Amino acid sequence: NLFRISIFEFRFFDMLEYLLVILLGLIIGSFLNAFIWRLHAGESIVKGRSHCTHCNHMLSAPDLIPVISYLALRGRCRYCQKSINIQYPLVELATASLFAFAFMQYQQGVFLASSHGALFALWLYISLLIVIFVYDLRWGSILDVISLPFIAGAFLLNVFLFHMPAMNLLLAAGVGAGFFTLQYLISKGAWIGDGDIRLGFLMGVLLGWPHILTGLFVSYMVGSIVSVGLLASQKTKLGSPIPFGPFLVTGTVLVFLFKPTFDWILQRLFL
Repeated sequence: NLFRISIFEFRFFDMLEYLLVILLGLIIGSFLNAFIWRLHAGESIVKGRSHCTHCNHMLSAPDLIPVISYLALRGRCRYCQKSINIQYPLVELATASLFAFAFMQYQQGVFLASSHGALFALWLYISLLIVIFVYDLRWGSILDVISLPFIAGAFLLNVFLFHMPAMNLLLAAGVGAGFFTLQYLISKGAWIGDGDIRLGFLMGVLLGWPHILTGLFVSYMVGSIVSVGLLASQKTKLGSPIPFGPFLVTGTVLVFLFKPTFDWILQRLFL
């Protein structure tokens, strides 16, 4: 009986931990939505209350409950009845899901770091990558004000918290940035933007060598699949520009969170 009770307590507290992580992810996701919009609109990040982007009416507490408010209001502003961008619940759900995956991988020792600071660093990486993803998807731009501090911070955190060799990170960053620089020079900026060069550098700092190669491969695979789907559904035309940043972010997140899985797949493919 004592054994059964101990197992029940373990499972209860384990589930409680994940529920708290998911709740935190939803709250952070809500903040990221406001951060992204204010960054684009040139508004203060720390001052001012949240408001409807259509009618500018100040939002009350019931309007700001992650996901639930969107569902309760049926995707429309309570005050002007205009549609709320589907981005808002999707970002909240994505943040919560990725926070939970990162927490699971952290607990299993995937990142070879045991401090709480390392876990918070993982969540910070995820949050900033989501900002880059959404901003480039909506407005076709990768802002230096996000990517450059992110590069510097991730390099220091990976060296001191995750114990990744500095030269390894610099090698991977050089490969990532060099890969996109070459494309930029050959096409004279027609294929990719200069923001992708800095994002390639960031990918290298986050993934290290040789995982930067896996990240690039996965990014292009995801990009190809999505592009073919858009063409088949006639939602875009051949030759139309498609922001590539979201695909690079997707590849980075997948490889960063599931390195052992990708390592296992590559070993089976090439051995």
